Amino acid sequence: MVSFIIDQLFIMGLLFALLAGTVLPRPPEVRDRLAAAADQAERSRILKSYNENPAIQARQVNNTRFWLVAAVLYHIGLRRTRGGTVGHRLTGIRLIDCHNEPPALRVLVKRFFSAMLLAGPFGASYFLCMKNPKRQSMHDRWCNTWVVRSDATPAGPGILVHRMKVLSSWVIRYLDIEPMPEGQSGAPNATGEAPIGGQESSPAGSSF
Repeated sequence: MVSFIIDQLFIMGLLFALLAGTVLPRPPEVRDRLAAAADQAERSRILKSYNENPAIQARQVNNTRFWLVAAVLYHIGLRRTRGGTVGHRLTGIRLIDCHNEPPALRVLVKRFFSAMLLAGPFGASYFLCMKNPKRQSMHDRWCNTWVVRSDATPAGPGILVHRMKVLSSWVIRYLDIEPMPEGQSGAPNATGEAPIGGQESSPAGSSF
């Protein structure tokens, strides 16, 4: 949750910087007119006229587009690295798949848009994940990803288990990781591969 807040503040700070560079540095003639305005109503008319300038509006649209692209690249691109986003680095967590590696690009794209849908602007699903023993949010379950501490190491070999959760009229199927039962060490897991070491010893809870 702390990582989510840090990342949101970082992205919103970028948006404010872009808008400030477009709207706040007004030309000297506009500042002079504002200083000479007799009342607040006149200042509002001056600002409205300035903000409706086609050139200013075009710059605002371009900056907004740049911000949206930067936000997507930030949340998807940085999570392809082991360090993760600024929030991940500052809070000491990382995002992994069932093989203890950074998720694939297509998984991160799916996770990004599902997080926007399920988490919402106030991180609603992060409060719900408190009820999950592994502190895994719905979008992490849906995308088969886990948030763990940066220094977490596998507690031992594990197996992939297919699970299902009914959410209103939706049926969500996802993978979970369970410790390898005794006597099955070395047996293939649910993917037909060697046992995985994804059962982390230090779950950190979910983060956007």
